Amino acid sequence: MSNFLNYKNLSTKSICDAAMSFDLARSAEKMMNWEYIGDDNPAWKNGPYLSSPANKKQIDRSHPYCMRSSIYMRAIAGIVVENEFNGSGKTKIPASQLDPYKSRVEPIISKLVIIEQFELFKAFMICCDGPYNKKQVNKWVGKLPQEILDKISSLTLRRNELTHDTDYELPTMKEAVEFFYALRFICGKYFDENSPNFVFI
Repeated sequence: MSNFLNYKNLSTKSICDAAMSFDLARSAEKMMNWEYIGDDNPAWKNGPYLSSPANKKQIDRSHPYCMRSSIYMRAIAGIVVENEFNGSGKTKIPASQLDPYKSRVEPIISKLVIIEQFELFKAFMICCDGPYNKKQVNKWVGKLPQEILDKISSLTLRRNELTHDTDYELPTMKEAVEFFYALRFICGKYFDENSPNFVFI
């Protein structure tokens, strides 16, 4: 199997797993949110969301649903809040700083997608001695179109920001999918041996 085909297979599996995880997590998140109650709520105009099969009783959206936490979340809560509970019986886990209509799961999954897709791209570029950081990009000046080198640089900066910084613009699934597409486009157009634009090293 060629290096490009291996990269393509790995990046495909990764993005599909991540998108399915996002759909499942976001669907559950919507079901548990007070701001999303009501059949006519805009939250149910676009997926992802849960629904009943055809010809079955539809889900009652007049109230939010509850989720039983995993043993892992309960262990984390025990560490974070030291088993402290307030009078309402709710844990003192810090509330999200996001607007109540914004997703908590989207920026987390999007960040993981971007970082993993970049690492797969980087592993493939190492096989090709290709550009994946500032030093490598400089080596490829004149070998690849400047707009491609600029794009690689901007993708690298965004990956570094998400990996190393603590304050950054929250990523979205739209950004993550566009990030995936950009990397695949670059690899497929310039580093696949079967591409007419293949760059010989």
